[in-house]
Amino acid sequence: MQDRQHDLSSASLARLNQEKNSNLEGNKCGLCNFYPTWLQRFANPRSFLVCFCIKNVLQGMIFTYIIGIETSIERHFQFDGKTIGMLLTLGEVGPVITAVWISHLGSRGNKPLWMGMGMLLIAVSLFFCFTMYLLFPPPPSLISSEINSHLSAHGSQKAETFCRSNVTQNATAFDDTLCTINPVTRRWAFAAWVFIYSLMGIGATTIYVIGAPYLDDSIPNNDSPFYFAITIAVRIIGPVFGYLLSSFCLKFYVDIGKRPGWKSDDPRWIGAWWLGALILAVLIALFALILASFPRVMKRNDAAGNMSSYAVGDMTTSSTATLELREHQNPNVSSYTNGNRLAEFKQALRRLLRNPILLCSCGSSIFTILGLAGYFVWLPKYFEHEFRLSKSNAAMYSGLSGNVTMIFGVLLSGYLMKKYHPSSGQVAAIVAVSKYVYAFGLLLIMLLSDCNFMSDLPGSLQMNGSLKLDTECNDSCNCGTVQFLPICFRGTSHQQTYFSPCYAGCREVSSFNGSVDYGSCMCDSVSLATPGYCMETCSNVYVYMVLLAVIKLVVSVGAVGNLIIDLRCVEERDKALALGFLATMSGLLGFLPNPIIYGSLIDSSCLAWEASCGERGSCWVYNTDEFRYKLHGLTSACLMIAGAFEVLTYFKVKGLLLFKNKNSES
Repeated sequence: MQDRQHDLSSASLARLNQEKNSNLEGNKCGLCNFYPTWLQRFANPRSFLVCFCIKNVLQGMIFTYIIGIETSIERHFQFDGKTIGMLLTLGEVGPVITAVWISHLGSRGNKPLWMGMGMLLIAVSLFFCFTMYLLFPPPPSLISSEINSHLSAHGSQKAETFCRSNVTQNATAFDDTLCTINPVTRRWAFAAWVFIYSLMGIGATTIYVIGAPYLDDSIPNNDSPFYFAITIAVRIIGPVFGYLLSSFCLKFYVDIGKRPGWKSDDPRWIGAWWLGALILAVLIALFALILASFPRVMKRNDAAGNMSSYAVGDMTTSSTATLELREHQNPNVSSYTNGNRLAEFKQALRRLLRNPILLCSCGSSIFTILGLAGYFVWLPKYFEHEFRLSKSNAAMYSGLSGNVTMIFGVLLSGYLMKKYHPSSGQVAAIVAVSKYVYAFGLLLIMLLSDCNFMSDLPGSLQMNGSLKLDTECNDSCNCGTVQFLPICFRGTSHQQTYFSPCYAGCREVSSFNGSVDYGSCMCDSVSLATPGYCMETCSNVYVYMVLLAVIKLVVSVGAVGNLIIDLRCVEERDKALALGFLATMSGLLGFLPNPIIYGSLIDSSCLAWEASCGERGSCWVYNTDEFRYKLHGLTSACLMIAGAFEVLTYFKVKGLLLFKNKNSES
């Protein structure tokens, strides 16, 4: 019996030595048993902060890049707004299902490795995004063959027929019988995009629910506000770069090297949306290896100035070995260490569900995401149609509208919280006020950004809200909406925009040295006809951007406080799970219904759809007044409800300690 105990003790001691060696490796930077000495200088919170900031920039770029190219994806795959909404909604199913389990398992595993895997998953999804361009080429030229051949005849003068009265009712003057919309191909493309967005969402969720607790565990509580302010501020830079990247890529036609025959400000333009996805895929795949190389347990200074290695949710190897030495004397210890993880998960989840502060924060997050996610997803399309910008400029202006000022607001917030250590009630009050500033600010810019483009529609607006394109002068032309070629007639006392030369009754068009001249137009044979809208630009876009920048500056002051409250209102062992819980609930009740709600709402503002062979494509013309009221009104309502939850949080957080140096407790 004594010999057996001696053997068990020897085995346990051997296990202890093995665990100690493993612990040494767990404190080192490296990957796959490669731990070079020169790399260990980076095994500290500041180095991880730098890498975490770079991660935030790349992750922010991905989100806004996808938003920036959304209009080109919509045009390429001929999706309407509701279809885009369903695509984004179904893409959130994967992250919603996996967020809580990833946070629970990742918090007890190698956190940097989990983050690296999340980054790699995002890189794979972006590479699949690029393959969508190869598998699903752009639709047939959206311009009729006769006009296309005309525009390609550089330097020559040639006349072509637009309005044709000798075609059948089933064939339009723009070759609608070519059937530019393939419903089967579109369904396969839709399924592929759902898969891509799901992978991207799971990867992003993994990084979020693991990264923030890992950083928070590695630094003193008093320093965490400023650290998180830096990470949030840097992440705001990411969306700016993402919009700029999408703006740059959309200047090129989707088939690089080909000239479609029209400029980038033409409604039919499809930018090279796949180019930026390929660039980001390479960058993120390389950075995933760097992020995964950080130590499992980060070293930091304790109160005595000694180095300690401790991470919440991670059991140090010495404690593991000690438990193993005791398990032969106390069988209950063995049953604890090998207990049912599901039971432990249920207990942790029960603690979160009984936390009123976290539940109030959850309600605020749901309605904030429900409003702001839809707002930012549709903002480039809003800029494109409300201010009549090209897809490239719409993406650029979306990125510059307030994101830069948010950086200063977030950094100021982190600095003030670090210096003055406000109470939990003060922080909650600032967060609540910021929600209402955002809500009423959006209503203000909604009223001040009208460009009066409703007076320049390519048709006549009816009492029932529909757009009538047919008139007496084009009744015999058999026109269709398979393509949108706005044409303006400017006279001495009036001007009128038509949907296309066909709807203007034009029978001929001539070209000389790149300039187009329309002739024999039955609807107006006197005025000068030029391609495009009669009203082309609107300076109110700058008013919109300035006001939104000021609003975001004020609102961003509460960004750091919101995250700090979420991390401090739960036990340290539950921090990662709390963020996973918030991510799951926000995704389930915020992200999932958001795209369908906003997509259907935006579609209801459409006046003229792309139509081919009985199939409906994307929207050509919107009622900009309805678009503006619905987009800003719904977003403002959601933020007001979120503010109500923050008011409840204000009454619940009293007594919550936000700033206490956890290292000094030892």
